[in-house]
Amino acid sequence: MSDKKTTEKCDCNNCKCEKCDCGRSLMPVCFLVCALTAVLVALIFSISFTAIFTTELRHKYGNTYTGQFSKDLDANYDDTITEISAGGVIDFFESNQTGFLLVLELNQDRSSNFYGDVLTELNATDTKAQTYAFTYDPESGDQQASEYAHSITLGDSEAAPALLYVRNGKIHDRLDTIYDSSVLNTFISKYRATLIEE
Repeated sequence: MSDKKTTEKCDCNNCKCEKCDCGRSLMPVCFLVCALTAVLVALIFSISFTAIFTTELRHKYGNTYTGQFSKDLDANYDDTITEISAGGVIDFFESNQTGFLLVLELNQDRSSNFYGDVLTELNATDTKAQTYAFTYDPESGDQQASEYAHSITLGDSEAAPALLYVRNGKIHDRLDTIYDSSVLNTFISKYRATLIEE
């Protein structure tokens, strides 16, 4: 009797029986694992690069415009809506402010109408000193700050006007279109109590 195992040879023509190993290759599995690994590595690099780039921009602009929001308030204080610059918007987010931020585009009828509707509603609800307006001007003196302020308020693909409710430096809610005054009234009233408490 021999201790050696004998390999049985199969008689099948298609290599589909359990006794033979012909026709089974690890190549597709290896290719799939390599492809998934490459995608995962590319994704990690992409996310890391984007995060580093965004952090660098925030750090750069955050340091450059520290205190600009307060300066804009002192220079442009209004009873209802206070105009702030692009640097003021950046500092508004960096210093974790809370309030309504109206984002408009220069010389645009829709922005002018939106501003008028918001102003009327704010006067009616007596919400004062916590509403700020930023008018995006693509040809402003500080082009980079203006572009960055636009991107952190509306994003790269969004267009003005919009009314944002910002809480602790983060956009909490937004209103892009006013169908009638009740929509605007509901939006402002929803957050008015929060602003009064702070």
